[in-house]
Amino acid sequence: VSASDSVDIETGFGMLERQNYFYLDLRSEREYDDSHITKPVQRCKNVPITSENFIADVAAVFPSRETKMLVACNDGGSGSEKAMGLLQAAGYVNAVKVQGGWAAWSDVFSTSGRRKPPKGRWVSTGTEALKSGINLGVADTYEEGASSDGVRFEP
Repeated sequence: VSASDSVDIETGFGMLERQNYFYLDLRSEREYDDSHITKPVQRCKNVPITSENFIADVAAVFPSRETKMLVACNDGGSGSEKAMGLLQAAGYVNAVKVQGGWAAWSDVFSTSGRRKPPKGRWVSTGTEALKSGINLGVADTYEEGASSDGVRFEP
């Protein structure tokens, strides 16, 4: 993979999971603290693109110029492009830009790497009946103004 390459979310996920790539998160420390990739463990590193010493900060985290890394800002736009240029100039040969950045990644995958269900679509977890009390004798009937022992309350 050359430094000028970019990958979609699905390909990037496979690279992170199976090819030992790191995820270089270019967002601010606050955005990173709010949510970031937690699995695989220790594969996501945060170096904000706004850092004055960006390459020195990256070198502190990834001393080897051979380190395989997925590079992503919040939206996969100018931050990622700037970082790719700086990384390439500094000699990092295995940096790959993630199309759509963190926003696209977090739309498809949770922080732990699970695929998220499509937005607006209900997905059964199998525990709804337990949560609602259905079929447990708790919510057999409902009559307004009645207590659980069948005594009616009159106003």
